Amino acid sequence: MPTLLKFDRPGVGSTTQVGLLRHRHIWRAASAYDRAFRNDPLHVYLTVSAGVTNTPLSIFRKRFLAVVGLLVWMRTQLVLTVDDGATVVTAEVPSKESSGLRIRFLNWFYNTLSHWVRKLTYTNEALKRRAECDTKMKPVIADKLGDRAKDMIYIPLIVTEPESQGRGYSKALLSTVTNIADSRGLASWLFSSNIRNEGFYNKCGFVAAGSFALGDGNPTWDKDPIVVQLMIREPKTA
Repeated sequence: MPTLLKFDRPGVGSTTQVGLLRHRHIWRAASAYDRAFRNDPLHVYLTVSAGVTNTPLSIFRKRFLAVVGLLVWMRTQLVLTVDDGATVVTAEVPSKESSGLRIRFLNWFYNTLSHWVRKLTYTNEALKRRAECDTKMKPVIADKLGDRAKDMIYIPLIVTEPESQGRGYSKALLSTVTNIADSRGLASWLFSSNIRNEGFYNKCGFVAAGSFALGDGNPTWDKDPIVVQLMIREPKTA
């Protein structure tokens, strides 16, 4: 299924083609993941401002981990792209069938690898901030989603390389996922790590249902708290 949908590209007399991510797209997608999030408020709080610097080695390590993640997600989730990895979205679509041993192993492998990479390369402050994020995120999910989460489409990642931003690629990918959700009568949810993106998600049908703040009460953080929003989109009926 090389092409799922086509969307008009605003301002350009052509269409945006959305397709499944292929192996040949992975390195570009990993590069997009690295570069797109460098100035993201949550990323800055969790890494750069906590002493995790961008050296050639750390950049390679980050992209390598993204490559491994994409290879795993292509086998365990729905992974879509526009322009051969320029923009990528991942989506966990609920299934009535339980996850097989292979999928559980792949998820365990990637989660374990990510854990040890952080443990061996992050500063103590960065590890502390990561734990803060995890601790504050879980109760928001439990309170706002609860048992409903297992019957919703979860969108863990949407990323666009800097030079491809502003072309409607992210909207095309989100629209593909939400069209799938609508066809199945499913709600969708995601976390937004940048409050400035709220308007974009609102246009795609998502509304903020809850939030948590990072950095408040942390004496090593001298900027405004980072607000992370949990956003939900209810299915549209025909």
